[in-house]
Amino acid sequence: MTMLAHSTAQHETPGVIDFAPDMLVIPNIDVLDPKNDRHVSRFDEESWLLYPAARKPTARTTVHFGSSPPQFRDSLKRLVYCAVNLNTPMDDLDHRPHTVLRLSVGSVDAYLTNSWRPFVRWLAEQEIGSISEADAGVLTNYRKHVARLAISPASKDTRMWGLWRMWRYAPCLPAGDRLMQPPWEAADHEENISDWDSPRESVSENRTPPIHPETMSALLVWSMRFVNDFSSDILRARQRRTDMDANIRRRRHDGDLKRWNRYLDGLRRDDEPLPGRILSNGDTGLALNYLAATLDVSLSTLQRHRPSDTAIRAGAPLDVEIRGQIEGERWVAAIDFYEVDAWVRRLATACAVVTAYLSGMRPEECLALKRGCCQPSDPTDKLSSYEIERSGYEVRGLTFKKRGGDGNTIRGGVERRNPWYVIEPVARAVKVMEQLHSHGLLFPVAAFGVNAGRSATRSARTTNVNHNIRDLIEWCNASAGASGRPMIPPDPNGPVTIMKFRRTVAWFIYRLPRGLIALGSQYGHINLLQSEGYGRRARSGMSDVLDELAFVIRDRLEDGHKQLAAGEGVSGPAAEHFIESVMEYKAQFRGSVLTRRDAKTLLKNPNLQVYDNPQQHLACCYNESQALCHPSNDRRPGIEQSPDLLRCDPRCANAARTDSHMAALGEEVKHLEAQIALSMAPVPMQVRLTQRRDRLLAVTAEHEQKRLVTAPEVL
Repeated sequence: MTMLAHSTAQHETPGVIDFAPDMLVIPNIDVLDPKNDRHVSRFDEESWLLYPAARKPTARTTVHFGSSPPQFRDSLKRLVYCAVNLNTPMDDLDHRPHTVLRLSVGSVDAYLTNSWRPFVRWLAEQEIGSISEADAGVLTNYRKHVARLAISPASKDTRMWGLWRMWRYAPCLPAGDRLMQPPWEAADHEENISDWDSPRESVSENRTPPIHPETMSALLVWSMRFVNDFSSDILRARQRRTDMDANIRRRRHDGDLKRWNRYLDGLRRDDEPLPGRILSNGDTGLALNYLAATLDVSLSTLQRHRPSDTAIRAGAPLDVEIRGQIEGERWVAAIDFYEVDAWVRRLATACAVVTAYLSGMRPEECLALKRGCCQPSDPTDKLSSYEIERSGYEVRGLTFKKRGGDGNTIRGGVERRNPWYVIEPVARAVKVMEQLHSHGLLFPVAAFGVNAGRSATRSARTTNVNHNIRDLIEWCNASAGASGRPMIPPDPNGPVTIMKFRRTVAWFIYRLPRGLIALGSQYGHINLLQSEGYGRRARSGMSDVLDELAFVIRDRLEDGHKQLAAGEGVSGPAAEHFIESVMEYKAQFRGSVLTRRDAKTLLKNPNLQVYDNPQQHLACCYNESQALCHPSNDRRPGIEQSPDLLRCDPRCANAARTDSHMAALGEEVKHLEAQIALSMAPVPMQVRLTQRRDRLLAVTAEHEQKRLVTAPEVL
């Protein structure tokens, strides 16, 4: 057997591999987990456990070969082995920029499912016995077959990209498994693999829609109820259930039958039913474990002496006081002995929702957190050059984006350089999870009700959490419906998943004042030095969330159009610029859906860069050459600028003020005058307040003198 070490050279090809039935499918397991090589699958197994090769804790870690055509099963195994353990051979190839050197475990499974297995099935249908028999004519016919399939263009591309990778691994495979170069990959070929469809936007962009605000807000409220109000009851019920389980006996002791009969006599006398549980078939069965723990009677006694004349009711309530309330009422009448595990899962899910959503972590980052990750932050820690004091808590964990010297992302992740700064609800959710179990990981798969066997101490996967989010929503809506409270409305964009949280919180933060700065700080992508620009989001890896900037600008221009159409006036040095921007927006974008391509066009148009700054009661019609928020000319070449709202100067030539801004300014003037009127206010404070009021009154007077009004027929 040839043992392969991971190569750091991009173009190194190991040669033909000697595949043996008993070879480990991850040969360098001694580096990853020296004590557990017995847990790593071998070549002749029908399913391979690939957890040690996973780069993220949320990755799909098992691939199955049982449904593959028998004559191609070993061929697929050899191909998967190469994809998991080797960099894609790139010698003599000018590969495309988005081609990664080595596939992740999840991507390998996706290629197996969506490309390689469909291809060999088609070969089997054509009575072709090996991959090497697929000549240029066969591959051309297969491409035509894929083109006719009723699947998305992206799925068709995946089918064909799989053949590209199959061809690139050919030097490492036996002769019968080697695929020839697909004809469309030849340099002189007229067509590209995706020429069968009209041009479409890059699939590398994150198109995950944010969760609807009403859905997310309601889910967050219920999740925080679990963490803040229900958690103590669930934790005490879990401990009580654990204690009772420890007292269950199987062997009979003297006196068991007497205690059992005495208990039954009391039920008959009071005409009470026996406690029971709902069985998997829907019937009601005797609550044997509950009775054995409660009465100190062996299970064998209960099983041998089941009464036939006593009714059984569903329900085995624990003697745990319910202290949590909703609007003055107990949130649940009692916690059932047999429902403790379900409540633990719901509480763990609520903790995951609060932690992931309110921190903005990626799912794999959240689910990889460890016990002790959350600590109070140092209040003296300063943020960059703005001297903003930190408060609350910081969470330290792993990031899975960093690449090693071989160009692949580092397996298992690396410690994130900057922590996530979170508020108290997140710290409380972390604390509850630490009380919920004794595992080293904060979100182990066992906490979500998964019978994972030897993998029980590993972190939960996104599919585990998503399944439990659905269960949590169902219970919350059932509880709300029974009590007449508002339910969690369904999200029009589909199921609520943990993958959407980061996208959703970015959507919310972006629409808040100074939201861009807060988002960049929390997500750890934007350098907040005054010379740093915010425009090149894709360059910093933020294209999945910061493309919301286009929608923020669109919203501001839409509001500007409504204000002008309502007869509002505009003043300030950039008043004409503001009106022209609104008119250009109206002509180009208003009334249409803002597509991804439109968003890019909007962001590139310098005339449409209009930002709102409620703190200064103005709109910034940003022009880099005259922006007072960037006083230094020492700027990095090639970085597009956008306004620094923390350094906004009301005297800037980019400022424009609408009547709506002036109405808000008038409210501040009233507030200042009320503070000035307080006789107990210190004199220096009164002076500062008076100066601020006088400046605002001067702005008001100037607005009344110079405001421009746009004719309604123009709008």
